[in-house]
Amino acid sequence: MKKIVSVLIPVFNAEKFAERCVRSAAKDLEDEIEIVVIDDGSDDRSPDIVKSLCNEYRNIRFYEKTNENNIYAVRKKLIELAQGEYLMFLDSDDYWTENAATDIVEAAKEGADIILFGSNTVNLDGQIIGNNAASIRAMKNKSVADLCHELCRDNKYNALWNKCIKADLLRDNRLLTERNMSMGEDALILLAAVAEAETLSVKDAVVYNYRKNPDGASAVYKLDYLDDFAQLRDFMCTVCRKRGVYEKELPYIDRQYLKMVSMTFISVDRKDVRVKTDYMDKLKQISEDGVFRSAAEKSAGLPFYLRIAVRSVLKKRTFVLSCLHKFNKARIKNARRGGKRA
Repeated sequence: MKKIVSVLIPVFNAEKFAERCVRSAAKDLEDEIEIVVIDDGSDDRSPDIVKSLCNEYRNIRFYEKTNENNIYAVRKKLIELAQGEYLMFLDSDDYWTENAATDIVEAAKEGADIILFGSNTVNLDGQIIGNNAASIRAMKNKSVADLCHELCRDNKYNALWNKCIKADLLRDNRLLTERNMSMGEDALILLAAVAEAETLSVKDAVVYNYRKNPDGASAVYKLDYLDDFAQLRDFMCTVCRKRGVYEKELPYIDRQYLKMVSMTFISVDRKDVRVKTDYMDKLKQISEDGVFRSAAEKSAGLPFYLRIAVRSVLKKRTFVLSCLHKFNKARIKNARRGGKRA
């Protein structure tokens, strides 16, 4: 019997969270849901934990591979291994809500190409500290074209984990070529689905608990991510050309790219000599890049401090970027005190 939903879980050094993560998805509707896990070269107890769960639940398939520091490749392999009609992505430090399996399967049976669900944000202790209810309400009665626009405009809807995606949209998707990517791969994969999708459904059901982990990859900006951001920008352009909205969406794409690049240069701490050398090399490279220079002409929609950052990158003004680094640290600290998103 073919499974309705494949839950795809990449694992790397997640021994603190792996059991709760996998168990939350495996425990219900075993005949309709399969769990596919790839351990990406963990050097902790993560593989042993998942193997133990395989003995407890018959709907888990577990694979191991050598760590290549390429989360895109791991997600792509999970898609290839999946046998379900729909795909749900679950990160190993997160977990499903109590009734998630039922809500997801029932929604999948309705047949939309992409289904959006509600999610909670929880802290390391599992306490709920926020949710995406407002974002979900904003997408009610919207189309795939609207989702494409939102993905180009902002990163608010970029996450894969609260989307249920018809598997045929991603299996053998020619846009998902081999690439090395450690940041932004979730948005890229979602965009690949959007390129082929026709129908969108939005559900109020809260199915996902996203754990806000200060040590997680998405919590920091790294110089290595600049290449990933360039790949994501190019991919957005490709998808928009395919959907016939390239000219309309290009200003939004460029502003999001400017934000990602400028945030990188004002977030990275240059105290380490090796980081400082790499920083200067990347700054020179980006300041001379034609795509960035062209995009910088559309910086008017960015917050004032990011417009200053963009100009400082173009002029290689490291002193101004250092000042913005201190300003950004204070901004984040104040936002956390007030319980707001920075």
